[in-house]
Parts: sequence; structure tokens; C-alpha cells
Amino acid sequence: MWLDDSLKAFPTTHVACGSLQDELEFTPEQMEAASLALGWVAVTKEPTPQ
Repeated sequence: MWLDDSLKAFPTTHVACGSLQDELEFTPEQMEAASLALGWVAVTKEPTPQ
């Protein structure tokens, strides 16, 4: 699994899990460690003018 670089712009991210009422709060560093991600990638990019 890879993590999106744009998540680093936020101090924490709330990740949904299980039921509608369940969520976890992670810092980018915690998310990387908990997910055993392969690394960070730039999924989003600025649109190219036409």
C-alpha cells in the first residue's frame, strides 16, 4: 500500500473503520507506521492548462 503525499498537509487524519460510528485519528507518521505502507506518492497533481 502507498500513502498519498497530500495527507501530510494535515496534522491529523480521521480514518473510518468498522461501523459508521468508528474512526481513528492518525498523524501522518502514525499512519505510515500502522499501515506498513511502502512509502509516500504524489497521487494528486495540478491540472495542466489546455
